[in-house]
Amino acid sequence: MNSLYQTFSADPDLEKSGVWLDFGGPRIRILRSGPTNQRFIRVLTEKQRPVAAQIRTGVISEDQSRKILAEVFAESIITDWQGVTDKEGNVLEFSKENAVKVLCDLPDLFTIIQEHSSNMANFRQGQIEEEEKNSNGV
Repeated sequence: MNSLYQTFSADPDLEKSGVWLDFGGPRIRILRSGPTNQRFIRVLTEKQRPVAAQIRTGVISEDQSRKILAEVFAESIITDWQGVTDKEGNVLEFSKENAVKVLCDLPDLFTIIQEHSSNMANFRQGQIEEEEKNSNGV
């Protein structure tokens, strides 16, 4: 039987260093978007401040909201990537600007990154070791 501490404790080192999401070639390193990522909370607060009234009244556009969240993720969740290319196959170096563009251009990818970054289980060392073992057929 697991204790609450085993169930709800993430590895602080993984939360700080991040985990790689592998997309069959391209890989993206992400940090946790949970309550332990103070940078995420600070950047989200800063980016939402100028449009707080629009958010409260529900008149912010979907595109504007998505762009703001993409900027937040580019600044505080995505820390690196490998093998990411543009539509023409040109290598995209990791930068905040390139990350925002990719997240806005590929909303399904953005959704996957959001889900993985908010899933605490992705930042538990035992969980990661078990997944690696299963993916290697051991």
